Amino acid sequence: MIEQDGKWVCGWRDCTLMSESRTKICQHVEEVHVMQQRRAKRTNGAKGFVCRWEQCPRSNTVFHAVSNLIEHIRNHHTSYHPLKCDTCHQRIVSLNALAKHVSKYHKELQPADSFRTSFTVERESERERASPLTRTLSLQ
Repeated sequence: MIEQDGKWVCGWRDCTLMSESRTKICQHVEEVHVMQQRRAKRTNGAKGFVCRWEQCPRSNTVFHAVSNLIEHIRNHHTSYHPLKCDTCHQRIVSLNALAKHVSKYHKELQPADSFRTSFTVERESERERASPLTRTLSLQ
C-alpha cells in the first residue's frame, strides 16, 4: 500500500482507488479483490487464490484457502492487524494467527484441554474507538 499526497492507494494490479483512510483501503482489497477470486472459484472452479499486488514476489503462489491469501496481504502488503491480544496487547492479523499466538506465548493461561481468551478489534474513527469491540475466542 502506497501513501501518495496524503492519501492511501490500493496496490492491487490495475486498481487506482485512493482513500484518506488506510483501513478503508485494506477493507477494499479484501471485500473487492479477494472476494472476486472467491466468487470466481465458486462459479468456474478456479484452483485457488493468487496475490495480484504490484511487484509481489509471491504473485505466482497459489493459496488454497482465502484466509491464507488475506493473511498474506495483511502481513506483507497492508500491515493491517485489526485484532489485539488483550493479554499482551500484541497486534494480530487474524483469528487463526491469534490462536497460534496464544498457544505459543500464553501457555501458562491455558487449562489442560481448553482456553478462552479475549481480543479487541481495533477501530478507526474516534466514535468507534470510544467503544472498542471485544470478543472472546475459545481455543480447543
